[in-house]
Amino acid sequence: MIKIAAIDTYPLVLPVREIYGGAAGFLEDCRSLIVRVEIEDGIEGWGEATQGRPGNTYETLETMAIMVRSYFAPALIGMNLDDTGAVLGKLHGVRSGHPGGWSNSSAAAVLSYDVPHKAPWDWRVSLYTWTKAIGAGAYLAALILVLIGSLDWSSSLFAWGAPVLGLVFLGVTGAVLIWDLEHPGRFYYLFTRPQWKSWLVKGAVLIVGYGAVLVVQLVSGWIDSETLRQVIAVPGLPLSLMSAVYTAYLFAQSKGRDLWQSPLLPPHMAVQTVLAGSGVLAVLDYLTVNEAGTALSWMLAGLSLAHLLFVTGEVTLPHVTAHAHLAAWEMTHGRYRTWFWWGIALSVLGLAAPWLGVWVALPALAGLFAHEHAYIQSAQAVPLA
Repeated sequence: MIKIAAIDTYPLVLPVREIYGGAAGFLEDCRSLIVRVEIEDGIEGWGEATQGRPGNTYETLETMAIMVRSYFAPALIGMNLDDTGAVLGKLHGVRSGHPGGWSNSSAAAVLSYDVPHKAPWDWRVSLYTWTKAIGAGAYLAALILVLIGSLDWSSSLFAWGAPVLGLVFLGVTGAVLIWDLEHPGRFYYLFTRPQWKSWLVKGAVLIVGYGAVLVVQLVSGWIDSETLRQVIAVPGLPLSLMSAVYTAYLFAQSKGRDLWQSPLLPPHMAVQTVLAGSGVLAVLDYLTVNEAGTALSWMLAGLSLAHLLFVTGEVTLPHVTAHAHLAAWEMTHGRYRTWFWWGIALSVLGLAAPWLGVWVALPALAGLFAHEHAYIQSAQAVPLA
């Protein structure tokens, strides 16, 4: 439990190089209230509430300080920061002289968003994106090899290996997804009470549809029907792809996490999916039928290169906002740098798959997980304000 131990305020007045004004009045200096929030273990969060221009608001530096010291601080000290809903409810319920008893102060935003919070999406989301990429990529990579002529429609790897791997990792993905829900026992609400604007709901439907494709694929192997495999590949291709890529759109709905707003994310997740699928298929093929070892090795190498190019673009292209820039710094130089650079090093090994052999797929898969974890966690490491 993260309890608020102290809240302090520090008024700051900075001169402007030149006084300027307009219809609302003149601005002779810049006034801000610096707010420090300390939790019980000594960690501090700092934020700033800026006074508006004269005439645009009746709030002043003095009134902001009074509201924080006399109203917000007594109400919030001792509260659990993990319970964001309760903190916001307390802020809204405190009377601070505003009409209707609601707190409209920018200091409220500082207290709510610019202090350390536990990341809502922990390692389970990192694991879920990784297992989902393997589950979707196992079928997708095999289907791509069939379409380009490197694997037969009747091959055991495509008819049996790909759907078995897909269903196993899809089952793990579903278990982790349910475990990560705030109320796991209510997971069926995704289907009985769906909110269709949420990509969590859309993703759940995509996963169910893709799971049905894999079951039919197994049936086609059982009855030895190449025609059925060809027919089911029509919905199977987009469903397997979107079962992995929808997470990019789910992340994009987190508007406060600027690193996840990148247009590179959907194509990058598509590359990661086929990379993961080719890795697990290469190991399975080597241990069983040995039908497409060379093709899978070259696919793994090519997609490892594409993955590394996408990562390079993510960290070197200019970031539109300071929030995205700070999150990228946390990923490459901050608290998640070890995960990030190990991910890079292990992914580089995947480039040598045609020469070093199929077992390079294992470190390549580990590198993919390390990158996913660094990327997902670093985006949540920057205060929302």
